[in-house]
Order: sequence, then C-alpha cells, then structure tokens
Amino acid sequence: MPFTARSAAVRSDLSDLRFRLRSRPPNTRTRRKVDPQPYDKPLHHLKPEANNVRPALYFALILLAPAAATAADCPRQAKTEAALLQVEHTWATVLENRDTPGLACLLGDTFEDAGPDGSLTSREQTLAHVPHHRPGTNRLSEMTAHVYGDVGYTRGLATLVDPEGKPVAQVRFTDIFLYQDGRWRALAGQETLLPKPAK
Repeated sequence: MPFTARSAAVRSDLSDLRFRLRSRPPNTRTRRKVDPQPYDKPLHHLKPEANNVRPALYFALILLAPAAATAADCPRQAKTEAALLQVEHTWATVLENRDTPGLACLLGDTFEDAGPDGSLTSREQTLAHVPHHRPGTNRLSEMTAHVYGDVGYTRGLATLVDPEGKPVAQVRFTDIFLYQDGRWRALAGQETLLPKPAK
C-alpha cells in the first residue's frame, strides 16, 4: 500500500476511534488501579521459595557442571586385567605429556602415593606436580594385573629414559584400583627405587 493511501486509512481509523469514545456513556470507562509506590514494598512479602530456591539451584548447577563435564570426558573401560594394564600405560603416557586432566581421570578422590622415601602424596599434590614432571619416557615392563570383583591391582617395573635414550631411574611399583562409574580409578600407589637401572 502506498504511503498516501496508508495515511488516509490511519486518519479514517483515528476518526472512527474518536467517534466511538465520544459515544460511550460517561460511566462505562474503566480506570486501572495503580499502586502509587509499586517498588517500595519490602521483599519479605515474597515466599521463601521465590527468594532462595531458584538462586540456590542455579548456584548448585554452576558448581556441578565442571565436575559432570570432567567425568563425562573420562573414557570407560572394561573390568578386565587387560584393561587394567592399559590403564598403567595410559598413566605413563599422560605423565610424559604432562596431561593433568588425563591423570585426573585415573586417580580416585582419596588417592595417596607412597614414594620411595616413604613420603605420602595426595591426589591434589600429585596433579599439581604433573606440569613439572621430569622430561623423559616411562618404559613399563614385567607387568602383571589381577582383578577381584570391583578391586584390582597391578605390579611392574618402570624405567625412566631421558630424551637421549639413557635410563636415569628405575622403580618397582604396585598400584591398587577400584572399578567405579565404568572405569578404573587408582586408590593407592607405592614405589621402591632400585639402586641403578638394570642393563
């Protein structure tokens, strides 16, 4: 519709509207009751659910979202001895790559490691040390694994080889695992440092 015709139509509508308003009886107009101070009411008149439940729910979702995402990123594993041995090789790889999230998938919430000197290292301390892991490759040998229901343990020999291919350290280790949420998670570890790398 051209602009001129549209303007004429608008003027016609306005004239009709004014005619109907004039024709209405004087007492038929309804007035909307307006609160003179709609924003001065205290918030305590609202129900507790409206004030507290929804913000609390949002806050809980924000806190749980990272944890849920992390758990979802961890691969599922079979409850077998072969899968448990693969976990040990994955452990060695994530240390070489300084992959903190990858190691977090392998460690249980209450994980503790007993080092060669007898000191205990918590899960948080172990993860914090990953970015500072000594450069080199972990070569695993003499590996065995045993599964008893939801519990399993591994034993083996780990040889740390420097970037030039020279063995620099060797430890005999034992790790205990729990099968939880479709994957193996380490509960405890223990290492014994051997006097010198075997030839």
